[in-house]
Amino acid sequence: RQYEGYAICNDRAVDVTCTIDMIGDFENDAWLDDPFLVLYRGATLPADTNDAATCLAANDDGGDVVNARIVHTLRPGEAVYAVASAYGNSADLGLYGLAISCP
Repeated sequence: RQYEGYAICNDRAVDVTCTIDMIGDFENDAWLDDPFLVLYRGATLPADTNDAATCLAANDDGGDVVNARIVHTLRPGEAVYAVASAYGNSADLGLYGLAISCP
């Protein structure tokens, strides 16, 4: 498979704004050239990934250079599922960094 998924849950009693950064490196062959992030509603990947009702956000180059960034506010008890992959129809595989900050 050419993606990995990460569940993010808000177990606090207040809204929490999370920043999700996916970092690649187009100058290093071992790293992913062009990261791409998609955020879905729920703690698992939906059966229909084209369902607009479950897709909350998608980002290609919202971070530094070609890196992806999504900022999303989770309500108390809300869960989302971040999918890390490569941009386009690329079969591009490689290392990447993922930082999830929900202060």
